[in-house]
Amino acid sequence: MKYLPLAGTWRAVEDRWCRPGSPFDQIAAQHQLERVGRELRFWSTALSGTRFCGSKHLAWQFGGEQVVDYTEDEDMGDELIIIAHSHGGQVAAYALANDATCDTLITVDTPIRRDMEEVWRAGTPNRRRHLHLYGTGWGSRMRIFGQRRFKREMPWATKNLRIDGGHSGILADAEHRDQWHEILSWATDAEAA
Repeated sequence: MKYLPLAGTWRAVEDRWCRPGSPFDQIAAQHQLERVGRELRFWSTALSGTRFCGSKHLAWQFGGEQVVDYTEDEDMGDELIIIAHSHGGQVAAYALANDATCDTLITVDTPIRRDMEEVWRAGTPNRRRHLHLYGTGWGSRMRIFGQRRFKREMPWATKNLRIDGGHSGILADAEHRDQWHEILSWATDAEAA
């Protein structure tokens, strides 16, 4: 199987979980996942929607269009896992709502927003399953700042799972990375739903 990383807003370049060769890439390789794509820089900046909520989601829509173009060119929908962090989940939602397909979508601490309900519903048929990972406490404050509905569990997901490490710790901090073995085992299990 292949995985496409979709980053949210992330400032420290050297710690980027989505860069080729990152510790996260190494964990994915242990689960026979091949990394595809690259970070789409146009939407993974401060224009992620948190600061510009009145933007009509233009940055997410644009990122979603790039994902659609990429996945159509590569024709990998039934063997693709999309892993989307924070507002990268909104980009994934727009991609799926515009006919991108994937086997599994994993969102990591994506803000749950009322203004995204229609987009999430439109994309639901284009993925087989969706695992939403959410943190709790002060470590997940970035997710809370970006959302318009105070829920931890995503109503559009097939399964919700609480994680340790806060908003980005599960991706960046070594002591929280072991959780990914369980998550990726579920994602690569053809029978899991």
